[in-house]
Amino acid sequence: MSLVTLTPDVDHGPTINHLVPRAEESIMASYASGDLVWETTEATAPRWVLLLEGPPGFPRRRVDPQDSALPQAASTSQLRELISQAFHANTGHWPVSVTVAVVRAKQRFRFHVTY
Repeated sequence: MSLVTLTPDVDHGPTINHLVPRAEESIMASYASGDLVWETTEATAPRWVLLLEGPPGFPRRRVDPQDSALPQAASTSQLRELISQAFHANTGHWPVSVTVAVVRAKQRFRFHVTY
């Protein structure tokens, strides 16, 4: 709460004090998940592609990372960075953390993003 003191321009009486409630903000973590797949079918050159999950009943959203040169044998930290950059480019949110789990080595990973 903030204390606001209102004083009249001309002294006609006592000062009026009001307590004005202030809206409190609480920051809630948001989560997203999906799959990172090594795409060879539709691409002119094989590359990593994110498939972001949406609300139930909606199809996954395909996100093509801007860095298409990342090799299939990329390290886990390189894949996390790729996911982070692509997620930010697509949603405008920078992830606070990215976790990656192997589904099929060098072909498919499951990821979770906290932002």
